[in-house]
Amino acid sequence: MQPLFWTMAAAAGGASAMVLVPGQAAFWIWLMMYAWIGFFGMGWYNLFLVEVAERADSSSVGLTVSFALTVNQAAVITAPAGFGWLADVLGSYRWAWAFLASGLVFAAVWMRAVNHAGTRNPLTKVQQGPYE
Repeated sequence: MQPLFWTMAAAAGGASAMVLVPGQAAFWIWLMMYAWIGFFGMGWYNLFLVEVAERADSSSVGLTVSFALTVNQAAVITAPAGFGWLADVLGSYRWAWAFLASGLVFAAVWMRAVNHAGTRNPLTKVQQGPYE
């Protein structure tokens, strides 16, 4: 859980920094920002899969991971278009980055709260069968 949280926090920090970097910044600054966001924005994926598998009920790990991957793929398909739409509607990439950063912060805080609450599956309470 900790590596996933810190990876999400680093991605949120990178997205937040994109809001603050002036458009006329040097090329190398933008390059470092894109590298940071690329590394941490993509680096969470394997940690996410491990966390989903660990939190799943032992009798439904495959189903839980496949459902998480399906939801994730829906986000992978719709997020770039949503990001571009936000930038168009709001007239600035800064607002789109701010929205992305706020979503990452919310997700990281929610995940941290669930971890401290000690729940195995934060979305549902799976009723245990008679043999478990």
